[in-house]
Amino acid sequence: MNLSRYVHSLHILRTREDDHWVSGFSGLPDVQPPELQDEINRKARKVAGFCPPKDGLWLLIYAETANAAQALDLGNEARAASYSGPFDRIFFLDCMDRGAAELHLS
Repeated sequence: MNLSRYVHSLHILRTREDDHWVSGFSGLPDVQPPELQDEINRKARKVAGFCPPKDGLWLLIYAETANAAQALDLGNEARAASYSGPFDRIFFLDCMDRGAAELHLS
């Protein structure tokens, strides 16, 4: 799914102090459904005062590639799980940038 028409802005920064590289993507751990739900809950607390846009409130969760411990992949268990929160749609972008997967909402 191409999300470019829905993204208002995107900032990518690279500094000398934070220039870490991951060597390969061979043993990526799967993100677990409770971890995703925790992140959804954390983001939900931040949007309590927002007025939702006409298209609804969307959340994009992305795996961090700067640290091997955070380079997560979306496995079958996390894809099949249902999540809850104030968002109309939730997407997860894995660390290999293979495209955003939409998560199921209950």
